[in-house]
Amino acid sequence: MTAGEPSERMEERPTPPSGDVPADQASGASTALHNQDAPGGQSGPTPQGQREGIWPGDGWLEAMLARAQERLSAWWRTAGVPGWLVVLVVVMGAAGILWPRTQAPSPELLVELATLYQATGQKAEAVQKLDEAVGAWGRDADVLGRAGELYRGLREYDKAIEALERAVRREGRNADYRLSLARSYGSAGRHEEAIAQYERLLEDDPQNQRYYVELAAQYEALAEIDQALAQYRIIAQLDPESPQGPYLAGNLYRRLERYDEAIEAYRQALSIDPEHYWSYVYSGFSYVGKRDYRGAIEQYEAAIEVAPENPNAYYYLGEAYLAQGHFGQALAPYQQAVALREDWAEPYLGLGKVYLFFGDCEQAMAEFERVLELVGDNSQAQEGVAACAQ
Repeated sequence: MTAGEPSERMEERPTPPSGDVPADQASGASTALHNQDAPGGQSGPTPQGQREGIWPGDGWLEAMLARAQERLSAWWRTAGVPGWLVVLVVVMGAAGILWPRTQAPSPELLVELATLYQATGQKAEAVQKLDEAVGAWGRDADVLGRAGELYRGLREYDKAIEALERAVRREGRNADYRLSLARSYGSAGRHEEAIAQYERLLEDDPQNQRYYVELAAQYEALAEIDQALAQYRIIAQLDPESPQGPYLAGNLYRRLERYDEAIEAYRQALSIDPEHYWSYVYSGFSYVGKRDYRGAIEQYEAAIEVAPENPNAYYYLGEAYLAQGHFGQALAPYQQAVALREDWAEPYLGLGKVYLFFGDCEQAMAEFERVLELVGDNSQAQEGVAACAQ
């Protein structure tokens, strides 16, 4: 297993046990898989794809060009038209420059333009184009399904549900539409309806572990914990050689602060896969929850042995030492964390606290200022700067 790639194996990523919690990107694709716990330093404290102004992260234009080219006619694709020209044609066409405005744009064009607006952070314009597409082509299941998914990405859940329900009525066996509808119900807080959709999906595909994971999240949202745990047991039965079932159960126990049960579940996961990095990390969190810092340190050290290139466990090891007042022992793990991930603010904050404790205000000030440079606002860093200025 490769540490730091939990999304490929339906894994979660950790929240710091203390201090400011780094934000996570929330795509909305799977609350159960990605949004139950914010990530630590592996992806850094800044959400992936965060925009500078209206521009999204690296690679957005290439992705949009690929989608635009894919949806144009076969002639355009075989003619080898440059991608920038494709986008120019899409935008100019939608603006009425290439053909009269009396000619209604095709639904594909409207949806493509909505996608471009979404990628550049122009939500109102994206929603407007989707409304036009759905209003003019409300009987086309493909248009409704694509529009519904885009609405969901824009967090327009009521519109997403309306479009996707219509798509499902037209193509009831389309698993993509039904899954998007289930997720939209869940995001809108309509958990019972989401559960019903997931159960229908599982009738057709009872081996799909992702459905069980997302279904468990809906049960958890309704505080039906036994039902949620039952889904994780099914995952364990479907793939007994994978640690995912007990690992996900451990995460649920931990969120409920049932730490002993969480630790036991992580042990089961590690008995299946002794190199399951995130089971060590989350087990450490559970020991911290019990105020058993020695137990937490053992887990973080084990995680470091499994994946020494991953900065998360170094940071949490430093936090565990700091919680006990062992400032000297906290120094090296924090330093290793920032060496591996230079744009993660939390380890710099820990370093600042350590240097401040030892009276090295010059170095402490540098660490606190680095935190503020990375995140813009952090009360603990500001307090540290103030303490050094006295």
